[in-house]
Amino acid sequence: MTLVMVCAWIWFASELGANGHIPLAGTIMINCKAFGVWLRILLGVCSVSCLIALRTYGLYRVFHLNMPYQGLSFYLPFVVYFLCIIIYGIVSQLVSPRLTIQYVESLDVCNYYSGFKASVFALLWVTWILVAFMLWKIRNIKSSFNESREITVACFIVFSVLVFTTIMHYTHPRFALDVQLRVATTSLDHIAVNS
Repeated sequence: MTLVMVCAWIWFASELGANGHIPLAGTIMINCKAFGVWLRILLGVCSVSCLIALRTYGLYRVFHLNMPYQGLSFYLPFVVYFLCIIIYGIVSQLVSPRLTIQYVESLDVCNYYSGFKASVFALLWVTWILVAFMLWKIRNIKSSFNESREITVACFIVFSVLVFTTIMHYTHPRFALDVQLRVATTSLDHIAVNS
């Protein structure tokens, strides 16, 4: 869980710039691909999601499959996931900023373009649908820590935030210019990650 918190802090730090809470002009944060893609999306959101999925899968292995919480077969799906997000990051790095994410100097924000934004949301939705599937598999675990109940609450919170964020990004594409929306978005993201 320490790694989840480290990834959450990376996500939070990069989200401050991506959501327009701090000025980007004249700082290293105008490198939108580094902060908006690698830190915020890949090392932040995707890593937190993957680590929660790893925890859920571990519970499934221990309580349903009677297999250990270790070994190649335990880590292999997550190594494949991380390889996929690294490839995604490399491809987004190589593609023109006009098609992914670009710093808009006149607005002092990083702008995600619609096709790229759709691919990011698709990646997140698929990841959390897989977490929900694993949650369904461990729903009857009886243990002293009620892990399945905790993950159920976390999934509900994350799906609520994902629905809000997806709708908000498509109905208010320039939300970073609206103080109330950007504070709401950042707050909800970090309530979800700390749930």
